[in-house]
Amino acid sequence: MGRIVVSAEIPAPAEKVWNYCKDIEQTPDWFPAIVAVRSLSEQKEGVGAEYEFTARNARRTVTYRMKVTEWEDGRKIRQEVVPGSGKGLWSGLLESMTLVWEYGPSNGGTRLTATQEMRLKGLADLLTQPWLLVFDRQLYKRAFERLARIMKEDR
Repeated sequence: MGRIVVSAEIPAPAEKVWNYCKDIEQTPDWFPAIVAVRSLSEQKEGVGAEYEFTARNARRTVTYRMKVTEWEDGRKIRQEVVPGSGKGLWSGLLESMTLVWEYGPSNGGTRLTATQEMRLKGLADLLTQPWLLVFDRQLYKRAFERLARIMKEDR
Protein backbone atom coordinates (compact mmCIF):
# COMPACT_ATOMS: atom_id res chain seq x y z
CA MET A 1 0.00 0.00 0.00
CA GLY A 2 1.14 3.52 -0.74
CA ARG A 3 0.29 6.76 1.00
CA ILE A 4 0.95 10.44 0.40
CA VAL A 5 -0.07 13.56 2.29
CA VAL A 6 -0.02 16.92 0.52
CA SER A 7 -0.97 20.25 2.14
CA ALA A 8 -1.18 23.85 1.04
CA GLU A 9 -2.28 27.22 2.31
CA ILE A 10 -5.21 28.55 0.28
CA PRO A 11 -5.62 32.37 0.54
CA ALA A 12 -9.31 32.36 1.43
CA PRO A 13 -11.35 31.66 4.56
CA ALA A 14 -11.95 27.98 5.30
CA GLU A 15 -15.71 28.39 4.93
CA LYS A 16 -15.31 29.79 1.41
CA VAL A 17 -12.91 27.03 0.33
CA TRP A 18 -15.17 24.37 1.86
CA ASN A 19 -18.28 25.74 0.14
CA TYR A 20 -16.51 25.71 -3.21
CA CYS A 21 -14.86 22.28 -2.90
CA LYS A 22 -17.76 20.39 -1.32
CA ASP A 23 -19.52 20.71 -4.68
CA ILE A 24 -17.62 17.72 -6.04
CA GLU A 25 -18.93 18.36 -9.55
CA GLN A 26 -16.68 21.48 -9.62
CA THR A 27 -13.55 19.36 -9.20
CA PRO A 28 -12.58 19.52 -12.93
CA ASP A 29 -12.31 23.32 -12.58
CA TRP A 30 -9.41 23.07 -10.16
CA PHE A 31 -8.00 19.51 -10.19
CA PRO A 32 -5.93 19.07 -13.38
CA ALA A 33 -6.30 15.27 -13.84
CA ILE A 34 -10.08 15.22 -13.47
CA VAL A 35 -11.79 15.90 -16.78
CA ALA A 36 -15.39 15.11 -15.77
CA VAL A 37 -17.52 14.32 -12.73
CA ARG A 38 -21.06 12.98 -12.85
CA SER A 39 -23.34 12.47 -9.89
CA LEU A 40 -24.76 8.94 -9.70
CA SER A 41 -27.41 9.72 -7.11
CA GLU A 42 -29.78 12.50 -6.14
CA GLN A 43 -27.71 12.97 -3.00
CA LYS A 44 -24.96 15.47 -3.81
CA GLU A 45 -23.38 15.85 -0.34
CA GLY A 46 -22.75 13.76 2.74
CA VAL A 47 -22.12 10.11 3.46
CA GLY A 48 -23.49 7.96 0.65
CA ALA A 49 -23.13 10.47 -2.20
CA GLU A 50 -21.64 8.69 -5.20
CA TYR A 51 -19.90 10.10 -8.26
CA GLU A 52 -18.30 8.87 -11.45
CA PHE A 53 -14.94 10.51 -12.14
CA THR A 54 -13.14 10.54 -15.46
CA ALA A 55 -9.45 11.29 -15.08
CA ARG A 56 -6.51 11.66 -17.40
CA ASN A 57 -3.15 10.91 -15.82
CA ALA A 58 0.14 9.82 -17.41
CA ARG A 59 -1.56 9.97 -20.83
CA ARG A 60 -4.18 7.41 -19.79
CA THR A 61 -7.91 7.99 -19.32
CA VAL A 62 -9.71 6.10 -16.56
CA THR A 63 -13.23 6.21 -15.19
CA TYR A 64 -14.14 5.10 -11.69
CA ARG A 65 -16.82 5.56 -9.04
CA MET A 66 -16.13 7.23 -5.72
CA LYS A 67 -18.42 7.05 -2.71
CA VAL A 68 -18.37 9.52 0.18
CA THR A 69 -17.83 7.47 3.34
CA GLU A 70 -17.23 10.27 5.84
CA TRP A 71 -18.46 13.87 5.95
CA GLU A 72 -17.76 16.40 8.69
CA ASP A 73 -19.43 19.57 7.50
CA GLY A 74 -16.88 22.34 6.98
CA ARG A 75 -13.98 20.13 7.93
CA LYS A 76 -13.53 16.76 6.20
CA ILE A 77 -14.59 14.56 3.28
CA ARG A 78 -13.49 10.94 2.85
CA GLN A 79 -14.02 9.24 -0.51
CA GLU A 80 -13.36 5.64 -1.50
CA VAL A 81 -13.22 4.03 -4.92
CA VAL A 82 -16.06 1.58 -5.35
CA PRO A 83 -14.34 -1.81 -5.93
CA GLY A 84 -14.58 -3.07 -9.48
CA SER A 85 -16.02 0.21 -10.82
CA GLY A 86 -13.03 1.26 -12.90
CA LYS A 87 -12.72 1.35 -16.66
CA GLY A 88 -9.37 1.90 -18.32
CA LEU A 89 -5.87 0.47 -18.36
CA TRP A 90 -5.09 0.50 -14.63
CA SER A 91 -8.55 -0.31 -13.29
CA GLY A 92 -7.91 -4.06 -13.22
CA LEU A 93 -4.85 -3.48 -11.04
CA LEU A 94 -6.50 -1.27 -8.43
CA GLU A 95 -7.40 -3.03 -5.21
CA SER A 96 -8.36 0.05 -3.18
CA MET A 97 -8.02 3.82 -3.04
CA THR A 98 -9.10 6.26 -0.36
CA LEU A 99 -8.88 10.04 -0.47
CA VAL A 100 -9.37 12.29 2.56
CA TRP A 101 -9.72 16.08 2.21
CA GLU A 102 -9.29 18.13 5.39
CA TYR A 103 -10.03 21.86 5.69
CA GLY A 104 -9.02 24.12 8.53
CA PRO A 105 -8.37 27.81 9.26
CA SER A 106 -4.73 28.91 9.08
CA ASN A 107 -3.23 32.42 9.10
CA GLY A 108 -6.40 34.03 7.77
CA GLY A 109 -6.66 31.44 5.02
CA THR A 110 -7.24 27.71 4.78
CA ARG A 111 -4.92 24.77 5.34
CA LEU A 112 -6.11 22.15 2.85
CA THR A 113 -4.67 18.64 3.22
CA ALA A 114 -5.19 15.69 0.91
CA THR A 115 -4.26 12.19 2.09
CA GLN A 116 -4.36 9.46 -0.54
CA GLU A 117 -3.92 5.77 0.18
CA MET A 118 -3.79 3.30 -2.65
CA ARG A 119 -3.16 -0.42 -3.04
CA LEU A 120 -2.58 -2.22 -6.32
CA LYS A 121 -3.15 -5.95 -6.70
CA GLY A 122 -0.36 -8.47 -6.28
CA LEU A 123 3.19 -7.57 -7.19
CA ALA A 124 1.98 -4.38 -8.90
CA ASP A 125 1.62 -2.94 -5.40
CA LEU A 126 5.41 -2.51 -5.40
CA LEU A 127 4.82 0.35 -7.86
CA THR A 128 2.18 2.11 -5.75
CA GLN A 129 4.40 4.30 -3.59
CA PRO A 130 6.71 5.40 -6.43
CA TRP A 131 3.63 6.21 -8.56
CA LEU A 132 2.12 8.31 -5.77
CA LEU A 133 5.39 10.17 -5.17
CA VAL A 134 6.20 10.84 -8.83
CA PHE A 135 2.79 11.48 -10.37
CA ASP A 136 0.03 12.05 -7.83
CA ARG A 137 1.98 14.34 -5.45
CA GLN A 138 2.59 16.71 -8.37
CA LEU A 139 -1.09 16.58 -9.33
CA TYR A 140 -2.14 17.69 -5.85
CA LYS A 141 0.40 20.50 -5.81
CA ARG A 142 -0.87 21.79 -9.17
CA ALA A 143 -4.48 21.40 -8.00
CA PHE A 144 -3.82 23.45 -4.86
CA GLU A 145 -2.11 26.17 -6.92
CA ARG A 146 -5.09 26.30 -9.28
CA LEU A 147 -7.54 26.37 -6.37
CA ALA A 148 -5.59 29.23 -4.77
CA ARG A 149 -5.84 31.24 -8.01
CA ILE A 150 -9.59 30.60 -8.24
CA MET A 151 -10.08 31.72 -4.63
CA LYS A 152 -8.02 34.90 -5.23
CA GLU A 153 -9.96 35.78 -8.40
CA ASP A 154 -13.29 35.22 -6.67
CA ARG A 155 -12.90 37.83 -3.92
